[in-house]
Amino acid sequence: MRYPSVALFLLAGFCVFDSVPAQDLDGLVRSQHWRLIGPPNPAGRAWKVVGVPSRPKTLYVTTAGGGLWKTVNNGTTFDPIFNDYGTGSTGAIAIAPSDPEILWLGTGEGANTRANSLGDGVYKSLDGGGTWTNMGLRDSQMISEIAIHPTDPDIVFVAALGHLWGKNEERGLFKTTDGGRSWRKVLYMDDTTGCNDVQMDPKNPAVLYAGMWQRWRFGGGDMDEAGPNSGIFKSTDGGENWARLSEGLPKADMGKIHLQISQQRSNVVYANVLAGEPSERRDSQEGGLYRSADGGQTWERRSTRQTGYYYTHLKLDPTNDEIVWLPVFELNRSMDGGRTFEEINMRHVHNDLHSMWIDPNDTDHIVVSGDGGVSISYDNGNTWQQTVLNIAQFYEVSVDNQDPYHVIGGMQDTSNWLGPHRTYDEEGITMKDWFKLRSTGDGMASATDPRDPNIIYMTQQNGSAERLDLRTWEHLPLRPSGPQLQAQGITGRVRFNWTPAFQLSVHDPDYLYLGGNYLFRIHGPTGEFKAISPDLTWQQDRSFTGIRDGYHSYGTLFSVAESPSDANLLWAGADDGPIWITEDQGGSWTQVDGNMPSGTPKQY
Repeated sequence: MRYPSVALFLLAGFCVFDSVPAQDLDGLVRSQHWRLIGPPNPAGRAWKVVGVPSRPKTLYVTTAGGGLWKTVNNGTTFDPIFNDYGTGSTGAIAIAPSDPEILWLGTGEGANTRANSLGDGVYKSLDGGGTWTNMGLRDSQMISEIAIHPTDPDIVFVAALGHLWGKNEERGLFKTTDGGRSWRKVLYMDDTTGCNDVQMDPKNPAVLYAGMWQRWRFGGGDMDEAGPNSGIFKSTDGGENWARLSEGLPKADMGKIHLQISQQRSNVVYANVLAGEPSERRDSQEGGLYRSADGGQTWERRSTRQTGYYYTHLKLDPTNDEIVWLPVFELNRSMDGGRTFEEINMRHVHNDLHSMWIDPNDTDHIVVSGDGGVSISYDNGNTWQQTVLNIAQFYEVSVDNQDPYHVIGGMQDTSNWLGPHRTYDEEGITMKDWFKLRSTGDGMASATDPRDPNIIYMTQQNGSAERLDLRTWEHLPLRPSGPQLQAQGITGRVRFNWTPAFQLSVHDPDYLYLGGNYLFRIHGPTGEFKAISPDLTWQQDRSFTGIRDGYHSYGTLFSVAESPSDANLLWAGADDGPIWITEDQGGSWTQVDGNMPSGTPKQY
């Protein structure tokens, strides 16, 4: 008997393996031979890019889920150099100024998103990334910045953000003086405040600046992203003692902070600061770009520009501290110390930028990283070379019933894609065999009508769902909204997870299930829907206070499953704890998470 093949995603696009008997689960993966099927062009999130000043063609790139990559030919080719270690999520990367072969890598990128991969500490390499050793801080989960002493590479500072979805102690700023054999926590506020940035004075390594960030995510994906413990701190004795800087900075609770010190004048420091509620930032009188001309004693607000926790990145020209770059959603440049900005040409560059490297010996040579990989310019951003990095990030994948069957995948920030698992072309699968099913958004779960491979159902972030007919390219929106909600007695806000609960019915593929805080049964061809449950989250009748009083967060459904043998039997699970079952297709529901083994967490 033959069993369907299984399609899995492995770092760089999709990989598939041949059919195996279902009962041979123990050796399912180990016994298979992987084959890359693409797509080769779309890149996933590249978090930080750094170059070697003495070898400007050598670049290192950290990625959200694809490990660490290295090029020695200025991006013509990249090689993965971190495949065999404990995590694929990398964030901070630093090169020792005294020896370019000594590298420090912080795992767990600092994106702080609703779908954030976690790390397992900090690693060190003594051979330019050929081999790595884990040096501890395994419970920090997300390391966002590393600073290395200019002459003694055994002295290293690590900025650890800590757990995103809860409290923990292993967060803050850590220091080692023995190359990572031991660590001391030299700057710590509390178990919800981590260190987002650390910068060392290039002319005096005893002087350091750190950006502390108090934040916490809850069920439903909401984040309390500012708190009283956030702020900018300075040390003048090598990180042993710290003073909080405040004169001229926002009085409101601050959020994420990025810092840069001038390479020419150590007393000139810039800070990009989030402050105020996200919905009010465009008109807020606090937050934005700040500049200090006296080593942080006083600050001047140079620009009101504020974005969000996903950005706030900042870079100074290494030869002129009046040239300020903001690689955020788009690339912005100021020629007057941050007072005014211009948008730089982004043709062929994917937006959502996260870092920038400027060659100190040739400042026309700049490199940016972001949600579309890495782009390189040799003329100060007038034109760009897009590199190829096989780091496409897929949230979920599905297959249809064609022969050869096709794979549908929801990709981070580049929507949903479709391609074959095999072709009859002797060249194999190429980029022309893959195509996008929608132009924008984060692609999530999908399913194909088993009776007609031209009908595809897709979901995206925050409950967006649609039915696509490949013959006509008609997109029918399916997210429940409008008067039909009120007609069914739903008067409050319907909440959806970033990755919404979804399943196409195996009994009647004209229907699908989509979960917010309610579970909806939707007729695919028409979009008509019915709520078949009450609010199934733990927080349906209460609020949950976060870091600040008055901050409330609520849960959402994260998963739904229909019994393959009984159309009336459904399961639903919420991201804040509850697990439910109905045996009459939503007529009544029973909460069953109380039957979980002792010690199982009940809610966030």
